[in-house]
Amino acid sequence: MNPIKTITLPEYKEIDITDQLKLVVMERKNIPSFTFRLTIWGGASNDITGKEGLHRLTGRLLKKGAGDLDAVKFSEAVESLGGSIGVRTNYDYMAVIGDFLSKDIDRALYLLADMILTPRFRKTEIELSRKNAIGDIKAIMDNPSNLCSILHNKNVFGKHPYGRMIIGNPISINSITQADIKKNYINSIMQSKMLLTIVGDVRTQMVADRIKTLFGDLNRPDPYTFCPPKPRKINSRRIYLTNKSQQTQTHLRIGAPGIKRNDPEYHGLMVANTYFGGSFTSRLMTEIRVNRGLTYGIRSAISAYMQPGHLSVITFTKNETAVESVRLIFNEIKRMQERKITRLELDNTKKYITGLYPLSLETNKKIANKLSDTILFDLPEDNISDFREKIMEVSSEEVREVSRRKYSAENVIVTGLGDINDDISGFKKIGNVVNKQLNYYFR
Repeated sequence: MNPIKTITLPEYKEIDITDQLKLVVMERKNIPSFTFRLTIWGGASNDITGKEGLHRLTGRLLKKGAGDLDAVKFSEAVESLGGSIGVRTNYDYMAVIGDFLSKDIDRALYLLADMILTPRFRKTEIELSRKNAIGDIKAIMDNPSNLCSILHNKNVFGKHPYGRMIIGNPISINSITQADIKKNYINSIMQSKMLLTIVGDVRTQMVADRIKTLFGDLNRPDPYTFCPPKPRKINSRRIYLTNKSQQTQTHLRIGAPGIKRNDPEYHGLMVANTYFGGSFTSRLMTEIRVNRGLTYGIRSAISAYMQPGHLSVITFTKNETAVESVRLIFNEIKRMQERKITRLELDNTKKYITGLYPLSLETNKKIANKLSDTILFDLPEDNISDFREKIMEVSSEEVREVSRRKYSAENVIVTGLGDINDDISGFKKIGNVVNKQLNYYFR
């Protein structure tokens, strides 16, 4: 195979603004714009039991009025610059992400500082955001694919923080008060370690000086660094079935806890996952869709966090072929563990991964996300520039060994959501069946 070209990005500089806030700046002069991402350690995993959805709701309220601006005026201020600001909440972090023209950097950073340092948290905006959150939950319940993924996450992680619903549930959302929001902001967000990553047509020293002026008082001597516990192990094959009437298809998720983002086997597992179910020519696609015609789509995915996320197979099929599909997926897992990947299959898989990788670095926002994750997940500094080389170094034996260690057809969770009738004898033949009603997950 021909050697691949090394990806060369502009150098970036790390600056400690305070003990609590680190600044990372990468100058890219190709277009007159920039992206910022403020990463705050600790996200939905820090939600209080019974108050699930608290961090997501707090994050959304950061842009609903700050400083001298109410929600409408804050939105107008952002739009007047032709920019955008969004807030994303994950299990491990909350991120405020903005895109603006370079000429507006002073005003954009001022708006960011207002969001973080002087949010309003007005009751009217809390009530509106609460209603929107419940609307989001209802929309998920009407989308069987998204709903099945949420149920599966709960089934895999149980009471672990990763098992919580980031979005919350109707009862938890309705229980969140203005006092809860303010307390969460003061005791969690403002106590946490933060990372501000800026990528684009900017000048590093000017940005550093501006950030020191705006955020210099954000200086907790010993900032909180989120570190969740390890998830539980899965020691049997369990099948969770949830009935959703009048569904012509059963949505299926199959998997168990996987790896941390900084696991040294990440690259080998990525090759294995792509070969197994991460591309249109994967083993799962070939066997389940092309050869058997049981689905229009099937894939496998890696979710990796500060602690092991999960490896999962995602698909849907007719209600009457759900058991057959699960059996075939188990067969493909065993086959991957037993059969050594051929040289041609390995080369094609590597080409697929390395060919797509540059697309993940084509914008300031994508680079800002990569840089932020490098620090957040304690990855090697060269993880971006050397990613493709590390993929190319993965051997066929590594693929088989990592498949044996990380995938399992025995110690696994199966989640099924569909119009499941009383006859579940087929599922009982392949695992321990647990019936769960929807209200079990949304209470």
